[in-house]
Amino acid sequence: MLFHTGVLRRLCQTRWLQQADRISSVSGGSMTAAILALAWSKVTTSSDPDDAFVEQVEAPIRALAARTIDRSAVVSGLLSPFSSIGEEVEGELRRHLLGTATLADLPAKPVFVFNATNTGSGKLVRFTHDGVADWRVGRNLDPTVRLSAAVAASAAFPPFLSPFRLAMDEAAWVDDNGNHLDPRTYRDEFALTDGGVYDNLGLETAWNGTRLKALPDRDQERLINWGYAIADAGLRAHIDHNLRAPIGYPYARGVS
Repeated sequence: MLFHTGVLRRLCQTRWLQQADRISSVSGGSMTAAILALAWSKVTTSSDPDDAFVEQVEAPIRALAARTIDRSAVVSGLLSPFSSIGEEVEGELRRHLLGTATLADLPAKPVFVFNATNTGSGKLVRFTHDGVADWRVGRNLDPTVRLSAAVAASAAFPPFLSPFRLAMDEAAWVDDNGNHLDPRTYRDEFALTDGGVYDNLGLETAWNGTRLKALPDRDQERLINWGYAIADAGLRAHIDHNLRAPIGYPYARGVS
């Protein structure tokens, strides 16, 4: 979540982010992508995109990173007869980051794709502005699916935060070629887990597992700096050879 905040900040600062056609995310990166999606027009139309990014994207992400979400969600989900662990996580995302936003609130361009893994079909589930899709099951064009639900599903880290169960609108289904799984069995509810289960970069092992645990400011700043530096190196090496090096990291304290 924080690493990719740094990546996106450098891309935004150099105005390469504004040229994106598609932004696809899994796992904790979906939290960053979601708040970016909701702030897209403010960030990309600002006369100072760097300041706008910090205010509209980085600040709320850091506020979320300062909270420990998973411990309370696990305890509440295990003890409550009315909600699951996944629902508790979604509630935290709704209260502290995404509000009542739905898939319909995502910008039409660029296309934001939030990826989760469908434990029923064994394939990827895509949440976009146009709805929810699994190529083996079909497309559900319900625009009222909460963005917090899409992110909670994408970031449902196993074993404790998954599966995230999502009831689907029966009337919104569209059939496509290849939807060969029985709709009576697979379309009423999805049991979803982290998108990284199906397609991941494999960074979790470096941190001995994934947590939604509060991080101190120093660690947050180091992670954002790391993403920022990697994005800058990639831009100047492969995309824009005339791009000037930044004058420094976003957070000087996070260098050491």
